Amino acid sequence: MLPLTREYALTELAAYSEFERDARKRWVEWYIHYTEEYGGKDWTEWHIQFDEIEVEWENLLAVFNWCVVHERYHELRTFWSSEITSGVKHFATIYGYWNDRLDWIRLLLQAAERRGDWPTAIQALLDVGYTLTLMGQLEEAEKSLNRAWSLREHASPRIQANLAEDIADLRIYQGQFTDALNWFDRAKAILDTELVNEPERTRRKAIYLYYYGIMCYKQKDYIHAEKCFQEMIEYAQNIGWELGTIYAENMLADLAIARGQLDKAQDLLQTGLLVAELNKDKRRIAHYKRSFAYLRQKQGNLEEAYRWAKEAFDGFERLGMQLETEEMHVLLQELQA
Repeated sequence: MLPLTREYALTELAAYSEFERDARKRWVEWYIHYTEEYGGKDWTEWHIQFDEIEVEWENLLAVFNWCVVHERYHELRTFWSSEITSGVKHFATIYGYWNDRLDWIRLLLQAAERRGDWPTAIQALLDVGYTLTLMGQLEEAEKSLNRAWSLREHASPRIQANLAEDIADLRIYQGQFTDALNWFDRAKAILDTELVNEPERTRRKAIYLYYYGIMCYKQKDYIHAEKCFQEMIEYAQNIGWELGTIYAENMLADLAIARGQLDKAQDLLQTGLLVAELNKDKRRIAHYKRSFAYLRQKQGNLEEAYRWAKEAFDGFERLGMQLETEEMHVLLQELQA
């Protein structure tokens, strides 16, 4: 609605309390069903479902706000808790609504703590820590993840495994690779005790391979890094997880750039960027543009390198990814020198 129309409608609605109560109930239930249909995880071509969430995002924010104001805790948890696979959390991550994600999950965390709902609180702490890690706010991320780990006895083994995995991811950002490996081993040990159904089990294996590959890449162990990313692609393709494929291909392109295999890198980046843009994965789009900047620099095309680096900088900055934004700032200065 237009703002004036909305204000008038809300004024009229307030005059009929019984009707408003029933209308609000239907309103919230309708959006719960809507997110059940179009939310969820990022399987196959996830933009087909997530585009429908984006169309209604402003309305969904109004629903979330109403739930908070009127203490509709169960409904807010349904929208944002990852235990409910039909929520909007994955959409907000991929489409770049990170500040919204942080705001609402923190509100859910506060509500969960007041009620002593520790499983939901742990999941919220995990989600906050993961998002802050991506944004480069590593000290705050560590506080959130450490607190979640201290409460882990209230969480299911699957959530404990996810938490250990996110702590390992944080350790990679911090450059603490040995400790990261310890946390990954802990996550795998926990998960091995659970009967995780397909395709989730294969997805988790692919994620582990991705992180192991990242660690090898950062330590310039390119042979083992390539093996991890190739295996990850096999796993991802076996379960139709397109997002996993383009993440691995992006890293294979970076490996090819580091090795001077520029034609190979070009092919990988062209294909992967198209998929990332089609599916509106804002973080991966920025990373692909970052890789294109380094590729063009290696090819000696500094004007094109600058253009790609500037686009990557803008993408990272919009997401609040501090470390990557600074990296692109340094590259832009280097290209201007």
